[in-house]
Amino acid sequence: MRIMDAPFLATLALSIALGGSGGVGAATAGSTLRLAPLEDEFLDEPAVPRKLVPLCSPDDALVEAHLGGNATAHLMRHRLKKMGTTPSLRAKAEELKRDLAAALRAQATLTAGARLDNATALRVALEQKGEVFAAAEQQPELMEKLEARLERECYVINPQRPLASSLALEDLQQATAERMLTSTGSQRELIGRLYTFQRHCDKMTDAIAGFSCTLSKLDDALGARGLSKAGSKEEKMARLTEAVDAGKAAAAASGGRCDLVAQGPICVEGGKKVLTADASPRGMLAHFTFDDAHGLDTSGSHNHAAKPPAFGPGVGGLGHAARYVGTEDYSEVGHHVSYAEARDTFSVTMWLYLRQDSTGDWRTVLHKGMRDSDRTPTLFLEPLTRGLEFFVSTTDANQPDGERLWSNSFVPLGRWTHVTAVAEGHSLRLYINGLLDAENATVGTIVHNTGPLYLGGDPWRKGGMDGFIDEFKLYSRALTPDEIQADAASALGGVEPSFVELGCMACDSEAAGRSCRLGYHICNYRDLYAGGYVVARQMGWATSNSHVWSREEMDAGGAQAMSWSGEAPGAAKSGLGLCCADNE
Repeated sequence: MRIMDAPFLATLALSIALGGSGGVGAATAGSTLRLAPLEDEFLDEPAVPRKLVPLCSPDDALVEAHLGGNATAHLMRHRLKKMGTTPSLRAKAEELKRDLAAALRAQATLTAGARLDNATALRVALEQKGEVFAAAEQQPELMEKLEARLERECYVINPQRPLASSLALEDLQQATAERMLTSTGSQRELIGRLYTFQRHCDKMTDAIAGFSCTLSKLDDALGARGLSKAGSKEEKMARLTEAVDAGKAAAAASGGRCDLVAQGPICVEGGKKVLTADASPRGMLAHFTFDDAHGLDTSGSHNHAAKPPAFGPGVGGLGHAARYVGTEDYSEVGHHVSYAEARDTFSVTMWLYLRQDSTGDWRTVLHKGMRDSDRTPTLFLEPLTRGLEFFVSTTDANQPDGERLWSNSFVPLGRWTHVTAVAEGHSLRLYINGLLDAENATVGTIVHNTGPLYLGGDPWRKGGMDGFIDEFKLYSRALTPDEIQADAASALGGVEPSFVELGCMACDSEAAGRSCRLGYHICNYRDLYAGGYVVARQMGWATSNSHVWSREEMDAGGAQAMSWSGEAPGAAKSGLGLCCADNE
């Protein structure tokens, strides 16, 4: 004798009297289901003869047999409630029809009189079908599993295109063997295998020209995409389907930029040249090189700019940079879910080139947010100087426009400057050209937003920056000083960033002498000529006539002078204190 479900959905008929609302008896092999006609306040028509409807009939046929040909959404919702479900008030007629048909099929598997909100009856039905479920699963999860199982069964024995003659184990084994699939396993596994394979087969037939679900065609399709041909036929089909689906997702994410989508590297002339995605360091969330024509994100998140920027010369004369002229020509990058996952720790790095001095207005270098008050993260140029201010939004209600950190250095004009902003917990740090320039602690906890990321300007400032941005990167971690200095290696003309630090500005000699931390000293002549002057100019700490304190001048009590303006010995009362590393 075949198992209970063998001919169940293929031959089982549901005898339904229009207007009937009685309980459905438990389905057994070869049985017929009958509903006893009951009074129903929603139906005024007299009882009509019952008619038999196969349980795997289309949804329309099942609902028509149960409620008649003109069933309203209100009536279907009422019937679903009587069966023990909770239909959505927003569901439209087509959704309700689908839900009601699924509920009728599910109720046909329950013991006589059981409603669909009876979790015990649902568990019994699932157990009889060999389905696996957790003891803690409640009615919604159990109902979903039962409906999914019935959907697969109806798909396998669909009379319009049956995959198997019945749900008997031997018929399922025969059906899988005919398709060269793995034919071992339980009834549940075989039904699932046939269902999944055929769904994938149909999808690939529609997606790939000339494709058929034979092993040879399957291997050809895998080979053309550089995918492995190992495994069973169903494993190969799943691998191909996953690749094609991922390709469609990538094409959609590219915003129509791609004419060709490949899931792996593309080899030219047998591998003489290989085209592949860029490497992505740990924690990188965004990377815009601006060396392409579209403003593409090369971090792997494929979260590209809404439109390509204007282009200018890249840092070091290599490639290109995004060019902004201070109007509404800013770049916009949509929010990506990974940006907010960085929580209170992230890093932003870029190369910045200014062509315009301060304008009296705040100018945006970077701003992310749905509104002006969203500030995580934001970099502004100060109105009256070329100083930078790093903003983040926090939970501190006393600072609704965000907490900030301002730079000690001024970004020079007409020169590439490397800028890094780091948030780590409550700590904010600014690095200019690889050197730690400023540090502060926030009162509140950093709060992210889901707004776009703007570069070179934003919708709320009347003027953006006039200059270039290159190699913009966003990380979900705090970059180490060594990583920052390596990224900024060319900024100081070959001088190691840790060689020189800012001691003080506009300070007297005594204050300069006290300004250097342990391991550093006020630079002497050799230090200054070996790179101290270069760093001071590159960082904007000194101009062509700045007085720079030296170790020799301080030891001589001012009897020696070290000034680019040619001041007499002892005449200088304030100057720049530079700290150089010991043992250099």
